[in-house]
Amino acid sequence: MPLFQKTVLSNHLRYLPKEEVEKAWQVFSAFFHDPQIQKNIEKTREEQYQGEFLIDLFVNVFGYIKQPTENFNLTTEFKNLTNQKKADGAILKNGKAIAVIELKDTRTLDLRKVEQQAFGYKMNQPNCNYVITSNFEKLRFYIDNTVNFEEFNLFKLTRERFDVLFLCLYHKNILSNLPKRIKDESIIQEEEITRKLYKDYSDFRNDIFENIVKNGIAPHLKKNFSNGSTPSKLDYFKKTQKLLDRFLFILFAEDRLLLPPNSIQTILENWVELKEKHELQIPLYERFKKYFSYIDKGHKGKNYSIFPYNGELFAQDELLDAVLIDDKILYGYAMKLSRYDYESEVSVTVLGHIFEHSLNELEEMQAVLEGKVVNKKTTKRKKDGVFYTPHYITKYILQNSVGNLCEDKKTELEFDKLVELKENATDKNQNLQTIEQKLIDYKNWLLQLTICDPACGSGAFLNEALEFLITEHAYIDEVYQKIIGKPLNENEDYLQKFDASFDKSTFQYSMEETNELIDKLEENSKNNRKTIEEQILENNIFGVDINEESIEIAKLSLWLRTAQRGRKLVSLNKNIKCGNSLIDKTEIAAEKAFDWNKEFSTVFDGNNVTGFDAIVGNPPYGGKIPKNQTDYLLEKYAEFGLNSKLSDTYLVFYISCLNNLVRENGILSFIAPNTWRLVESGNDFRNYILSNFWLYKITSHSEKVFPDATVDVDSVFIKKINKQNKEETKKEKFIDITIGDIAKAEELKNKQLAGEKIEEEINLYQHSISQSKILQESVFNLYLTEKLYQLRDKIAEKSYFVKDFYSIKNGVKPYEKGKGTPPQSKEIVAEKPFTSTEKIDDTFLPLLGGSQFHRYNLVWDNDYWIKYGEWLAAPRDKAIFDEKEKLVFRQTSDSIIGHYLYNGFIVRNNIHIIMKNSKSVLSLKCLLAILNSRLLDFYYFTINPEKGEALAEVKLYHLGLLPFPKNIQDKEQILSDCTDKMLELHKEFKEKKNRFVRRVQQNFSIKKITRNIESFYDYDFMDFVKELRKQKIILTAFQQDEYEEYFNVYKTQINQLQKEINEIDLKIDNIVFDLYQIDKEEIDSWEAIISK
Repeated sequence: MPLFQKTVLSNHLRYLPKEEVEKAWQVFSAFFHDPQIQKNIEKTREEQYQGEFLIDLFVNVFGYIKQPTENFNLTTEFKNLTNQKKADGAILKNGKAIAVIELKDTRTLDLRKVEQQAFGYKMNQPNCNYVITSNFEKLRFYIDNTVNFEEFNLFKLTRERFDVLFLCLYHKNILSNLPKRIKDESIIQEEEITRKLYKDYSDFRNDIFENIVKNGIAPHLKKNFSNGSTPSKLDYFKKTQKLLDRFLFILFAEDRLLLPPNSIQTILENWVELKEKHELQIPLYERFKKYFSYIDKGHKGKNYSIFPYNGELFAQDELLDAVLIDDKILYGYAMKLSRYDYESEVSVTVLGHIFEHSLNELEEMQAVLEGKVVNKKTTKRKKDGVFYTPHYITKYILQNSVGNLCEDKKTELEFDKLVELKENATDKNQNLQTIEQKLIDYKNWLLQLTICDPACGSGAFLNEALEFLITEHAYIDEVYQKIIGKPLNENEDYLQKFDASFDKSTFQYSMEETNELIDKLEENSKNNRKTIEEQILENNIFGVDINEESIEIAKLSLWLRTAQRGRKLVSLNKNIKCGNSLIDKTEIAAEKAFDWNKEFSTVFDGNNVTGFDAIVGNPPYGGKIPKNQTDYLLEKYAEFGLNSKLSDTYLVFYISCLNNLVRENGILSFIAPNTWRLVESGNDFRNYILSNFWLYKITSHSEKVFPDATVDVDSVFIKKINKQNKEETKKEKFIDITIGDIAKAEELKNKQLAGEKIEEEINLYQHSISQSKILQESVFNLYLTEKLYQLRDKIAEKSYFVKDFYSIKNGVKPYEKGKGTPPQSKEIVAEKPFTSTEKIDDTFLPLLGGSQFHRYNLVWDNDYWIKYGEWLAAPRDKAIFDEKEKLVFRQTSDSIIGHYLYNGFIVRNNIHIIMKNSKSVLSLKCLLAILNSRLLDFYYFTINPEKGEALAEVKLYHLGLLPFPKNIQDKEQILSDCTDKMLELHKEFKEKKNRFVRRVQQNFSIKKITRNIESFYDYDFMDFVKELRKQKIILTAFQQDEYEEYFNVYKTQINQLQKEINEIDLKIDNIVFDLYQIDKEEIDSWEAIISK
């Protein structure tokens, strides 16, 4: 997809310096368009020409100064900051790379293969925004990431495209960061267009719907309306949406010259003229219905002709054709929508967002019409678990799934040797025939590839698959033309022969008879001479969704992407269908039951074809489905790991698709929640995946891919191995792992360097690990390398485990409806009479919650109490709380936070408790020191990798799996003493801090104790004075003299306490390292990974 929004780009092109552009064009075209020079470049190897290429293009055309000339801003062989690798070139500003250049020769036919290498260089240059790749003939220009780019064919570049190249590469523009600013402006413009257009789009639908409901069937058409029943509001609403789809198609079609330009405005103007000048009172909707018929069946008129595009979207619709719509309201909205430029302003991205918003409103409106109670917060996305997938994710998934299949096929056909085969030919004709056959074989293979999204929504993945395949066909056609020297398709589509003679201003062809074109185009269609786009839609792309409105919008989005002048719209009814992808039994799913074998018989024909080559998508999750369907799926898929604790719909999509829908050697790729990797109940499902398939790639997204979702997601790539291939099944399989923000890491980094405040710097962490190793594990922790697993295992071999030697309990649960004696009512749960922030009477006991302690530090302040007894929802055994000593651990945390507690406290259920029993071998104080240590923090992460996650939880069973050394030697007492000292120091620290803060609050009547006041000891006195000033407390110079000494005394004392705490922490860590014979540098490397 292009880098820039068309309107924004046009505005900037308008202000290019004309004389400089013209001068650059003359130099550029004289060199790069010279046929002999082109032939010489094609014969030249990368290392022979790359330096001269930089001069020929960047210096001579775009004005750069190349090293070693003084004040140079262009250099070759630019070294990475972190290793010895070098980019072929770099554009410099103040000596730092702002653009890296990676060059190959023309034997590199696919520039996509250069992306990874080039962006590897970029990641090593912190000031770099731009990446430029080229094979001397083609050039690609990227900003920040690989999602979008501009590509230029230097040998065939038009003057119009040269202006864009000049805008991107002219030295003044790059050095002033203009392309990046244009991209940012494009994003803002698209967001603004999306907001405005969707408001008009939504208002159109809602107001037209209300008008249709008010008017009903047109009186003069009631006798023709054969349906005996009265249409419902829901019927009218669905027809309103179809009407809007028709208008949207026309608006796109006329701006892309599939229909006469400004056709809607022309209809409006003609209607006004008929009414005002000729006093003909024809309903406006009748004029539009006639135009719909033209688009459906075709029209040959005096002034223009319309090709018959499709009988699916514009076919006669009895109810829609019969409704009555007021002229005023239809005129107003048709005029308003027609004012947008659908060729330059409204991109595919804008369209995707509009369709996504539309699905939310459609679901809400349908619920109202069906008499259901609507929760405004529970839109279609949340209720059905549907979340719109961003473009960079759909592209990433297609590239690494279908892209992998394509690369495997190219490897099989030895594509990397095609140029070499031609150059080293002893029998040139024979070799050309071999090359030609390989290219044709690949083309034919592409044409039979099948890709399916089983929960396609508004069609994001289907459109991405379409885009991917179109690009791949264009690539193979270009390679064929380049090597063989002629077009791959000798019988080109007839329409292309007329395009050169098409007059955009008159919407006419410069032929004797326009109608001759229409006749020949119709004949062309009848003879089944199809474009690549048509073949892809008919043969390669399939989609299913449970929501009818999603299916209709998905179809429309595909039509808008592929519609061509003079070609019928492809019928999508055979490939894009509505149904329940997971259930084929009507007694369970009623009319939505979906039989894949029946609905897609060409894919499941029982002979050579037994499934899809690739299944991609964002399956719904977290949605509510009827209980009878849940029970059915649990029973059907129990043997594959589905269970009552792990039964989300996304898991059913994994199982159903892998078992039934993907063919052998096919690929499944979903973006879905990561819970299956991490929870105990996911063990059987993990074993099912890892034992039967090859999970060849998994990417954990650290960014919030879906802002409305509450779970973290992975992109997962699974290959269904042919089990009959013994060699393949025996082969060791490795999983490529990536953790981070795949699209925005560099963008955030650049913003940070520009001075913007960024919460954290995001980097990519990548490694590979054996699948058989993961199969042995209780969870799938993406961070752990083979080396870290060895470290974990080394610790485990020398350890006992807490669960085998200590008792582990949960705290009390105060409230839950229906629990307790007597059972708690809804009012009891709401009013919470058994807990209080103050001691009401002697029946109330101290209550400790998870936030009221830290490591070795109790922060409870007589502010939490409970009336303990059987009336609580889960009171537990009182003996737990009467125990003389115990360890308590916070539940809501991404690490181990433990504290030593004497009796006297009731403990809440967001705390876990460890107590001694008859098997215990260490004192609780010694055990606490070990469990709070750095080494145990690492070990805990190996069993529960939730570091940094907002909803991270330490489970009861996690505590049981924590180790302590078998051979404690003589260190038990030392560690116990360390715990005593830590408890003492933290208590003193808290008392001194609280005393200072209390004095300040009392003396200055501070209303709010800010975080900076709370941690005053980390600041200088004048910083403290500034903090008081924020609360309008001004200290005079004499007051500052008086309080500065007091401030410094407490600051010094508290900092000394903190120093002693840190020293004992370090002492404990070193003792634990020594007990396990672990080098702390090994833990340093792990912490460095996690900190990213």
